[in-house]
Amino acid sequence: MINIIIFDDNNEFRQSLEILLNSEPTFLVKGTYASCKQAEEIVKQTNPDVVIMDIDMPALSGIEGVKLVKATKPSTQILMHTVFEDDEHLFKALCAGANGYLLKKNSLTKISGSHKGSHGRRCTVFARHRAPSAHPVSQT
Repeated sequence: MINIIIFDDNNEFRQSLEILLNSEPTFLVKGTYASCKQAEEIVKQTNPDVVIMDIDMPALSGIEGVKLVKATKPSTQILMHTVFEDDEHLFKALCAGANGYLLKKNSLTKISGSHKGSHGRRCTVFARHRAPSAHPVSQT
C-alpha cells in the first residue's frame, strides 16, 4: 500500500484526486490539506510514502512545502502537480527536492501512473510540450 497526502488549495480538485487515488487498490490517501504551512507536523503524523504538492498555495508556496517535507522525512517522494509550465518553476521544484512534475491540464487518470513511478524512486516529468529554451542553470 502506498500512503499519500495531498496539498492543494482547490477543494474540488483535492476531493476528486482523493476519490481517484483511493479507487486504486495500491493507494491510500491519508489526508488532504489546503495549505502546506503545517507540512512538518502533517508528515510526522501521517508518515506518507508520496506527497502530491501544488505550487501556488496561500501562506506558503509548494516549493517551500517540498523543503519542509524533505527536512522532516527525506525518503518521501514528492510529485508537484501544478498549472505552471515554465522552466523556472520546474527547475525550482526539482532543486527543492521534488521527484516529479505533472501539469494539471493533463487528465486526472495520468496521475495514478505518475505516483507509481514516484514511489519507485524514478523522477517523473510529464507534459513538457516544448524543449527548454536554455539549460536552467545558465539562466540567471
